[in-house]
Amino acid sequence: EPGSIGNGVGDPCILYDPVSNTLWVAALWSFGDNGYHGSGPGTNYTDTGQYVLTKSSDGGDTWSAPINITADIKDPEWNLLFQGPGHGLAMRDGTIVFPSQVRDGTTANDGTNQVRACSAYSTDHGATWQFGSIVPTLDPQQNENTVCELDDGRLLFSCRTPVGSNGERAWVHYTPGGAEPMQDGSWGNLYRLAEVPDPVCQGSVIQWKSTFDGHPKEWILFANPATGGRNGMTLRVSLDGGSTWPISRLVYAGPSAYSSLCILPDGSIGLLYEKDDYNSINFVRVEEAWLLDPDADSDGDGMSDSWEILWGTNPGVADD
Repeated sequence: EPGSIGNGVGDPCILYDPVSNTLWVAALWSFGDNGYHGSGPGTNYTDTGQYVLTKSSDGGDTWSAPINITADIKDPEWNLLFQGPGHGLAMRDGTIVFPSQVRDGTTANDGTNQVRACSAYSTDHGATWQFGSIVPTLDPQQNENTVCELDDGRLLFSCRTPVGSNGERAWVHYTPGGAEPMQDGSWGNLYRLAEVPDPVCQGSVIQWKSTFDGHPKEWILFANPATGGRNGMTLRVSLDGGSTWPISRLVYAGPSAYSSLCILPDGSIGLLYEKDDYNSINFVRVEEAWLLDPDADSDGDGMSDSWEILWGTNPGVADD
């Protein structure tokens, strides 16, 4: 209709709070040309994109009216603040976190309006919301960020890199601390990994196994399209909090894009992802045995290469 161009709600991010048994969804509401590129300073919906939430206490059967937290968490001088699509995080201390992105007016080396990783969080199960802190690193740019909590208390942010990354995924750790842990903590150095390509596409990161749950080691999962452009949905495993990703397996070779990971009650992996040039959204269940590929046994010792990497033996030496 006339005057409706730009209107809409997009890039949803879902979060489950187990303490309050509440599902939360965050989304960017654009009224007119107030989306990613058109949004400007201010907090009013006529000037800037809106950070809106909705919640459900009955497993998603019914949802609240929109809850607009823009004025609570956005500095009016910033151009845009909104969530990263995918899923949010319920921390062990009860804090709930939406990974987010901010266009604060800072200019990147390429002259564009910089976008950086940040967060919105609540320490009272959604009664009130606050803004976290912004990654200090300007380059490469970071957007559509996802996050998980590590056993050592750090948060691992996985970042799409729209500019300046040479096609590599960006990663950064945040250590909560101080009087307001999500505001007063410290950021580690932003790093890129050639082993994890980024086709300028959202990816999903989640903790799969935790020592807090009785597992001997912590394992982190990451999913994104990784075989050239938005193709080849791939699952990866990290044993060191996201510093390296030595294990990977192709889930789907064809066109694939945005995704969200979850861990199912039996410990298997759930992966929701866009497939076949956005013609469908698919959910797949991945078992540990398949991901660790029992048929890949380079040294013929009866243990798969992935299993040996995970447990510290050499996949190229049979008698170790």
